[in-house]
Amino acid sequence: MACPVASSSKPPLPYTNRELFSYTTRNYEKCWVKDVWEMQPYEQGQEFFMLGRVPCRVVEIVGLCVGAAEYEARWKILVDDGTEVIECIYRPGPETKSFPTVNKTKDQQQGFSSPVVKVGWPLRVRGRVQSYRENRELHVIFLDRVRYNDEPKHWKEVHMLHKTNYDLDEPFQMTSPPLVDDQMDIDKPVSRKPLSSLKPHSYASSVSSAKPTSYAKSISQAAESQAKPISHAAHTTISVPRTPSPSPTSIPASIPKSKELQAYPPKFRHPSRLDSRNVTANILARYTHECISHAWSTVTQSSTCAGGPGFTLNYIRRVPGLALLAQRVVKADAKRAYREAKAKDPNARRQRPTGVDLGKRMKRLFESTVRRLLKDGSVVLWDGPAYNGAPIEGPWRSAQSQSQSQTQTSDLTMNTTINTTASTTMGEDYEDVEVSDAEQDEECYAPTAGALVHVFKQELFKLPGLDWSNSKVVMTDKIYKALRRDYRWQNVNQEQVLDALKSMEDVYFVRGGWRMVI
Repeated sequence: MACPVASSSKPPLPYTNRELFSYTTRNYEKCWVKDVWEMQPYEQGQEFFMLGRVPCRVVEIVGLCVGAAEYEARWKILVDDGTEVIECIYRPGPETKSFPTVNKTKDQQQGFSSPVVKVGWPLRVRGRVQSYRENRELHVIFLDRVRYNDEPKHWKEVHMLHKTNYDLDEPFQMTSPPLVDDQMDIDKPVSRKPLSSLKPHSYASSVSSAKPTSYAKSISQAAESQAKPISHAAHTTISVPRTPSPSPTSIPASIPKSKELQAYPPKFRHPSRLDSRNVTANILARYTHECISHAWSTVTQSSTCAGGPGFTLNYIRRVPGLALLAQRVVKADAKRAYREAKAKDPNARRQRPTGVDLGKRMKRLFESTVRRLLKDGSVVLWDGPAYNGAPIEGPWRSAQSQSQSQTQTSDLTMNTTINTTASTTMGEDYEDVEVSDAEQDEECYAPTAGALVHVFKQELFKLPGLDWSNSKVVMTDKIYKALRRDYRWQNVNQEQVLDALKSMEDVYFVRGGWRMVI
């Protein structure tokens, strides 16, 4: 949906542009997503819009998250409130108010960030409206996860604001003189400055003339409560279903399907371009999982391995991007250990690891990474054939480079070719490290998502004790228990099983029941 470009036909407001800009910077308006798309620019060159008769630059919406994609320094979040869908640009900072630093897990303390939002969460988003390529987007100032009942409450409040303020024919009047001191810069990231200086505009006096006092009082109390951001920790105890059933007043206008959500794939920087603060064992684990998943998808689609490929530890060590990242992690750990030793003993000498030590440390790092992925259920042991082709780079490579790497016919034992390719494409800091030959009967690993789908296609209808006349949601528990009888699936959670079933429902779930399609 393209945003309107024509300016409003209403007469200009009796205020200077400086006063209006200051007012819109210090106040926000509650509205629907549809209002954001329909707002008219005040004047050409001005950075605020007209929400009916009210000048507006910062808005607050409440809706469901229907899509989320993580980039290097920002998140793109799709929010649907039942009227329209809008893209929200969220840049998390080191001291984000909505997500306090207390009760962090060990992974988060070491730098492995958890997802900011998940699809299906109800969100309250407060952000600056901006036009970008004939579209509208919100640059988030405040982001919070709320309860599902907060969405219909927001609808009622916005509906009343339209009747009592936004859609009136009377000229707009500022209820208080605009603030001219720089209390908060909304162009900066979320966590740089406190949000207490951004106050909601109260319309309790105008509402009282049109509605009973009790409703006006409830709106004023709701507005006052929004002045204090609700901490994210207060909502961590809420049980949120994976696929909630929204109320009639909160039916999303156009929830993207799974294929449409794939238009927002996760973006990964090349390991050579990662900042030093992101070069950790946790990031290596994440890159390893994405690389295995990407290789699984690539090989499966090309039909080079009919039974589903497995990837050995030797293969993982030979992927140039992962080898570079592991080498950087080992060196970064050595630097940190040196700094700690120097802080304890200033006379301590720094000992640079030799080439032999570097290779051993990288191998131990990859072994611990694979064990970690097995423990958290990201990968599983695979009893199928092992992939014996050339290493396939992760999702940070372009399609052209990826196809070139797939057409290579060099065997995995050709260390010189792999090391030469890595050293020429990874930068001058990369050191050639010899990788030993693959061992016989080496264990293979596969991404859990792909392995579940593959096993379900082959063995799902053979699992004993399952009634296929029931819905897929009811059967999830039984399928999960049946899988847990096999040691390979001990660390797989029930949510992963449900996701695998959902990816198969277009083909296998027909007319309210499961059918085997060959």
